[in-house]
Amino acid sequence: MESVEVMLSVTRTKDKLTIDFFMPSSATILHVKEKIEKILKYKVESQALFCNGKTLEDDHSLEFYKFGNFARLDLDELPPQKKFCILVKSPNKETLMKVKATTTVSYLKDKIEKKWGVYKDRLILAHNHEAMDNNLPLSRYNVHTHPVIEVVIQDEPR
Repeated sequence: MESVEVMLSVTRTKDKLTIDFFMPSSATILHVKEKIEKILKYKVESQALFCNGKTLEDDHSLEFYKFGNFARLDLDELPPQKKFCILVKSPNKETLMKVKATTTVSYLKDKIEKKWGVYKDRLILAHNHEAMDNNLPLSRYNVHTHPVIEVVIQDEPR
């Protein structure tokens, strides 16, 4: 199958800066990140790309994601891959936890479940009053700049 050009509109989430460029549909997400590195001077390893809230994998092509001729992507700049502390708090409990920017919300719920003894399906996490998606990494919410996660514990079904 012949590769076609895909126009990419990439928006940096921290300041809404948008860059537009073309890539062949056969290009991998890693190739897209390399192009972004040339334009914005962000190291490939510090980039996370998303489309409609879904993390794009480096080894998949633009074709794989079925973007067609156009795709709007979100770019997060990941902090260095060291652990940092966050405060996890509910109205009744507070706990400091060490996480990485790449830690997913689902994994954080697992940690809270073990620490607090509350089944993770009962936990709703929010950052800056925005509900957090289980499949996304904490970097998507810039947790490293404001490290407080609000926890709502839903009542158990009767």
